[in-house]
Amino acid sequence: GSSGKLFELIKNTKVEIDNIYIDQDNKKIKELDYISLPEEYKPLPDFDSHFGKIATEYLLNRKRRIDTDIMMKYKMGYCTSGRFNGRIILPCYENGKLQFFQARDFLNREHLIRYDQIPGYKVHENGIVFNCENVVGELCIIVEGMLDAIHVGGISSFGKLISNEQARTIKRYKFNKHIVIFDEDAEKEALKAVNTLERNSCDSVGVLFITGNPDDYERVDLVKR
Repeated sequence: GSSGKLFELIKNTKVEIDNIYIDQDNKKIKELDYISLPEEYKPLPDFDSHFGKIATEYLLNRKRRIDTDIMMKYKMGYCTSGRFNGRIILPCYENGKLQFFQARDFLNREHLIRYDQIPGYKVHENGIVFNCENVVGELCIIVEGMLDAIHVGGISSFGKLISNEQARTIKRYKFNKHIVIFDEDAEKEALKAVNTLERNSCDSVGVLFITGNPDDYERVDLVKR
């Protein structure tokens, strides 16, 4: 049935990344000059198919609701086969070009990691940052996750690290103020991120330590602190 196919492992799945075409064993196959979404990608929202509805409702029913307009704006999608089966695809674009994507499990499978991504792709070393183009105003809030970034109107560093390359990407957008707000278990990493941003001449860098995670708060509450 369809559920059986959903969990089927496709051994010969291939993913296109940063000039390299690789398989699941990370073996180099041939050179490419672009990144693309998985062939199995289907756009969200989707209320017509069984798993499309599950994926759509997963986002709609989050603690911090991701509505259908946001799904379309950020070109979110999902897969029901291939390497990223049972995962929501969260693309990262800059100037209309796909830079990277993450794949988040929407079936709450305990035996799988929550996030998967392009295998072997070094997002930090390549200076990829999510959502810089959509920040409104001169204040840049920097958080770990992509969905957190959307919720607080900030940017995502893809985890508890900001590399020199990412800091240089952020600097290009000429924000007047930067606040690092990582999850509550990442205070040391947040301080390191501040140092990296300052070392790369980003203006007015600060840090905010919170209880919980950034998506526990509204942007207005974080800005007031």
